[in-house]
Amino acid sequence: TSDWSELVSLPSTPAIAKNESPKVRNTTPLNTNPPSPTNTTPIDKVLNPFDIPVSSETITDDQINTRIGEIRDLRSRNKIRCGYSVSDGISCEDNAVNTNQGDDFTNAKGKYVFINGYEILVTRDAGTGNAHTGEGLLYYPLLGTRIPVAWQNASIYKATDDGEDFGCISDKVIAIGSQNGVVAADYRQQVIDLLTSGPHAYSGNLKEALAELKKVVADLNAGKTIDPAYAKNVIDAAQKGIEEWKTTVSKYFTNGTAPLPPEVQQILNSIEAIKNALNAPKDCLAQNIPTTTSPSGRNNIIRLFPIDACTLSAEQKSVLEAAKVEVEKELLKIYKLLNPDEDYACNCSPIVSDCTPIILYLEQIKKANNKKQDKITITKTEGKDKLANDTDWISALNGIEIDGKCFKLSLEFKFNGDSKELFPNNYKETKDGFELLDKENKTLLVIKILGESGQNKYLLQAILKKHLEFRDEETTTTNYFIDTDRTIRLVKGTSQSTIVYYRQIEGTEYERLLQLTINEDGYVNFPASGNHFNRYGGIDEGGRCPYTNEDVGFGDHFLTPDAAAALLGVISEIGDEGWEVHLGDMSSENGSDPWDINNVTTRNIANKTYGHHAGHGHFGTQSGVNIDFRYLATNGVSFQGRWDTDSRFDDDKNRAFFEIANAYGFGRNYATGKDYAGVNPSVPSHYDHGHLGGNHINIITTEKFKFTVK
Repeated sequence: TSDWSELVSLPSTPAIAKNESPKVRNTTPLNTNPPSPTNTTPIDKVLNPFDIPVSSETITDDQINTRIGEIRDLRSRNKIRCGYSVSDGISCEDNAVNTNQGDDFTNAKGKYVFINGYEILVTRDAGTGNAHTGEGLLYYPLLGTRIPVAWQNASIYKATDDGEDFGCISDKVIAIGSQNGVVAADYRQQVIDLLTSGPHAYSGNLKEALAELKKVVADLNAGKTIDPAYAKNVIDAAQKGIEEWKTTVSKYFTNGTAPLPPEVQQILNSIEAIKNALNAPKDCLAQNIPTTTSPSGRNNIIRLFPIDACTLSAEQKSVLEAAKVEVEKELLKIYKLLNPDEDYACNCSPIVSDCTPIILYLEQIKKANNKKQDKITITKTEGKDKLANDTDWISALNGIEIDGKCFKLSLEFKFNGDSKELFPNNYKETKDGFELLDKENKTLLVIKILGESGQNKYLLQAILKKHLEFRDEETTTTNYFIDTDRTIRLVKGTSQSTIVYYRQIEGTEYERLLQLTINEDGYVNFPASGNHFNRYGGIDEGGRCPYTNEDVGFGDHFLTPDAAAALLGVISEIGDEGWEVHLGDMSSENGSDPWDINNVTTRNIANKTYGHHAGHGHFGTQSGVNIDFRYLATNGVSFQGRWDTDSRFDDDKNRAFFEIANAYGFGRNYATGKDYAGVNPSVPSHYDHGHLGGNHINIITTEKFKFTVK
């Protein structure tokens, strides 16, 4: 990893000390034996793909070298900046001159800031006030050139002198690296960042780009707006980095001339597939970019999700989330190919330096389960990867030893928070591993088995369960089981607030669909998106309606637990066909009809509807059993438009949709002018969307039910 140093408070030479980089770039080459001593492609380029600089713009080596030449020299020589004289020599003299400091110095990229007589050209900057985080190139008098620096949670204030605006930065600046290779690589990266200046542009390294893709998905799932042009550019940058890595790997193993070994070609094909899989979400995002853009940059968001041109499907989101893990899998294959004689069985993974924390966590969990402790706290291990919110950590573990036998096992840990209070044996078995829960049954730690499928994955899951000494306790969650014959069974657990929904695969084998929480009014908040479903429209705020004096709860996506089970049955079946339905209003959080003060118009005041969504729970009538949805198009995905005027409408698919819904208990349905199952065709105003109303949802309650989760 990179070496870092804090700049001392006096205007003297920056000292170099060891600390952790905010960017956490992996710049230390791994110890390997290249297969060809005459190969001119550096091995660290093959084994460190995440350091590859990427940009959404096309930046040539000539542009980089020209810019390096332009910025190399000191710009503010002998000028007074932020209380110090800027010099190209070493001086301990404090030429303090007060410079008037003004407002927060925002949008600092490409501008100059100063600290203790040092001049810094800013290449990245984000944040405001005392929370600026960024990077820059500091002129270092001892070397007569610039060196890469970075800052976190720093203050930058605008100042003016000699008619020039600049910034004064606080003393939280740290210098990157003491190794020449580290400094040169980061310098080049920062120059690329500086040159990447177009509207909605992205630059960074491959690791950062892949992490940004996960953030895009997280923001969408949280209902936040995103800039589709920026998100598309992140994908472009990531694809360029993946392609550069593939080319580097190919050159290394062929030395420019030799044919590729079959096993290498297979890896290259996999890398190409990772890159190509990003095309579908990128194309979807591109459909949401307006034809004209403002030059003001990525913060000027013109068009935001959720919109109707294209909405990322669950599969496309999964591709964005999994890209980094998929790259790591291929990297591990390359490492093992280069080191065939190395014993991986129960050692640390070769692509991560230390697996001690993972072993420690597993042992803590095992000890707690064995001794039936009330709780166990897992916190940050000193000097190791921090447990950041919603951050994946691929374990360095390649195997665990049980009863003297080693089982190969690679795990992914996903933590939710920086301090964990795990409650032993409070866990859920998932199709990929385990979820460890807190006392409120909220997921705190996900343990996922990587790179395995089918029977072998089930075997490893059973081995890990035995190793951690999980015990099957009394069922705590309330579970719904949706069978392929459209029967829905309910098994009540000790917790009446946490509900898990399962769908039958075959026999007693089920897949876990969702976990929801019942609120105090008895309703569950149905997710905005998931496999084969999404939502449309904004979220209603609710509140007390002044016209009816009704307390209309917040939101518009609440259902009874039974109706949610029936809807999941419908979604699962259309998912088998590869379709995707977009859902609209349901009920509010307290079972009332969705309402928002902004929906009130002169017209609906006159007809005394006052903007309420009638038929969705008004004053407790039909609460939590009604669902609006957009009709299915010929491609099987919901579209915005009228069935009677839009050629995209598919009559057969929508007829089948209502037949499935009716079989699950939705028989009070609306689709104006249509004779579909359970539909009253005379109800007006349903040309552009359909309506499902639950009136015969049948749930069978049973005492116990033995099942396995795939």
